Amino acid sequence: MIANQKKIHARSAEYLIRTAEEKDAKRLSNIRLQIDGETEYMDRERGEAYIDEAGFKHIIKNDAESTNNLC
Repeated sequence: MIANQKKIHARSAEYLIRTAEEKDAKRLSNIRLQIDGETEYMDRERGEAYIDEAGFKHIIKNDAESTNNLC
């Protein structure tokens, strides 16, 4: 599913919320690994259930074609 992008202003910063694109796959893989390693409140340990760049590209492509999934 492709969602409309939205700009949000909060605490002197501007954020852009948008649907993930295939070019984001590498960064998503890296940030997921980082988040898993930085908190004990996630359900995974760092590196557990690792999704690489190709895996995220697959997820993004499938979600873009879906009517009810959003990445």
